[in-house]
Amino acid sequence: AQRELEEMSELSRLQREVEELERERQRAAEEVAELDRLTAEAEALKKEEEARRIIAEHDEKIRRIAIEQKKHEEAVKEAAKKREREARRAQAEREEEIRRIAIEQE
Repeated sequence: AQRELEEMSELSRLQREVEELERERQRAAEEVAELDRLTAEAEALKKEEEARRIIAEHDEKIRRIAIEQKKHEEAVKEAAKKREREARRAQAEREEEIRRIAIEQE
């Protein structure tokens, strides 16, 4: 009877140990799941950060191109104004030459 009691006590102790180990295994599984979730979240944030960096680089390139385009447009306008001034000056010179010839012929 004493031996049976000791065996049942040992069995009960082993059963409690198994239950404790099972709880520890469950906690470890939950921690692994949480770590997996956090890792996935960190990867998503990294990808998002990389996407933002790429977008910022592209935005900067677009801004630079727009600045260059504006400079080019200004240069084209200035060149057109210069050609127009030259054409008016040449026209005025021709008209002056025509007047001078007309005056000389009178």
